[in-house]
Amino acid sequence: MQARLGLMLAKKELKEKAGVSIDIHNFKIINQVGAACIFSHFNCEAFATAHSSTAHYDPELFVGLAWRPKSEVISCEM
Repeated sequence: MQARLGLMLAKKELKEKAGVSIDIHNFKIINQVGAACIFSHFNCEAFATAHSSTAHYDPELFVGLAWRPKSEVISCEM
């Protein structure tokens, strides 16, 4: 319900601020995102080196590290 409410609020903002009117059909959630602050220093390069088969870190392409644990359906970006 929160995702649907967020979508409706975005639709309202588009109409009011940009004059763009949209219709929404077949609403479904296909991705979920969570965020957290760990209040700590995290060395992306060291983690990527230690977990080279599951982690990718290239600061020239993306500022963070991408990690997908083996046999998991989740991925993390740090």
